[in-house]
Amino acid sequence: MTHSTLKQYRSLHSLGVLADHPSSLVARLSHSMPGRQWGQRAEFRAELRRLLRAGEHLIEDIGLSHEQALREASKPFWVK
Repeated sequence: MTHSTLKQYRSLHSLGVLADHPSSLVARLSHSMPGRQWGQRAEFRAELRRLLRAGEHLIEDIGLSHEQALREASKPFWVK
């Protein structure tokens, strides 16, 4: 950890945001509403990438153009 990261970790820990291990924050986030939404977006975009590789007709079957599917599949999971 860098000095600033360690300082942020200690600050969060002192506020009770973190338990004794940094993975507890990850566990909390994965069960939060944004965490679930992020996971759903990541899965959806991964499926779009699979469909793009499999064939144009599959993208058309779900009502998207090739360009729309590419644009959506290229977004990071945290972007709506």
